[in-house]
Amino acid sequence: MKRSIFLAIMMFATVIAFSQNNFIPPRFNKTAISNTGCFAYLPVGKTEIKFDQTYSPDSSVIYSAEIESGEFKYGVILVKVYSMPESTSQEEKQSLLISYLDYLKVNFEIKKSVGYGKGHTLASEADAQGVIDYWEDKDHFQWAVKGWIAKDKIAVMLVSGKQEYPNVNTLNLFLDGIRF
Repeated sequence: MKRSIFLAIMMFATVIAFSQNNFIPPRFNKTAISNTGCFAYLPVGKTEIKFDQTYSPDSSVIYSAEIESGEFKYGVILVKVYSMPESTSQEEKQSLLISYLDYLKVNFEIKKSVGYGKGHTLASEADAQGVIDYWEDKDHFQWAVKGWIAKDKIAVMLVSGKQEYPNVNTLNLFLDGIRF
């Protein structure tokens, strides 16, 4: 009896090990987000990561980049909010962050959402608040999204692919990899 239980456990462990062998997590490097003073841990690629710089209608500066690694796309968006008074409360900041994530849902044609998980924090930034969500777009791509807000900046870390991200530790390393 003990031998058959041991064999069953070993077979199960082998199946799990081989099913995850296809995924090779990328290496991450601390990367400067243009000249903002902010950094993100992003996948190392064959080329240098370049951030696009645009402006929102309210004159906020938006920096964005997308990196492909394996079957997944990693994205980072950093918004230097044009006018956010220092007196803005934590609740108002979180509301602004959620409004921005809702805006992104429309632009990325998101059709399903798990719902926002609030209350995330960064060890490196006491003032930062995070919100996480998981999306599915019109083409059935799976997205893991975590938005952060601190001081006068909003950062959004995104991973998308045809399937859910297979390694939760690597996913969390990326989603929590913003430094204000």
